[in-house]
Amino acid sequence: ELQELQDLRRELEDRFGQPPEPAANLLEMAELRILAESWQIDLIRLDGEFVLLGYRDKDSIKRLVRKSKNKLRIADSASAYLPLANPAATGPELAGTLKALLQQK
Repeated sequence: ELQELQDLRRELEDRFGQPPEPAANLLEMAELRILAESWQIDLIRLDGEFVLLGYRDKDSIKRLVRKSKNKLRIADSASAYLPLANPAATGPELAGTLKALLQQK
């Protein structure tokens, strides 16, 4: 799915140039959904100074915690929290933080 999204992004840029901000944000959100699904994460929500991740698979989230060097913290059997380095982060900065976490193999 990620490759298909990247192909779509390139095709749109080839035909229309740089997408307007709302379209770029939509593509970014689609990429985050695909990356989250690969970790069996089905909820991403901003919660104050944290990003809340709702997950379905305990082993997957434990692997992600290790990959994050324990920045990600498991809260209970269905949620984990990522403290934000910059609690005022919005838009591209926040998406970049999440992508950096979720792109880890």
